[in-house]
Amino acid sequence: MSSKLANCQVLEASGSVTKHYFKGTKATLKEMQDLVGGNIELLSLDNNKVMVVNENGLNEQLNLNKAAMMYLYDFGYTEFPVVGDVIVVSKEFFD
Repeated sequence: MSSKLANCQVLEASGSVTKHYFKGTKATLKEMQDLVGGNIELLSLDNNKVMVVNENGLNEQLNLNKAAMMYLYDFGYTEFPVVGDVIVVSKEFFD
């Protein structure tokens, strides 16, 4: 068992990109919800990573996240609007 802290890349709607470390070796639902500002929706990416978005972001009229949309474009998602802050996390950090 690894003692490496779980981490993710945070792509903010403002354009800022940062690295975030979770409190333990796995990402918790609460921590992910806090980072995206609400209930989460998962988008599985080709490289064993998951993009976590705010499930209600469109209804809440959150700001468009151009950085996240460009990130998704590299994985074949070409017409998926992404709004609000999102995170990209490795599947190894999920239970």
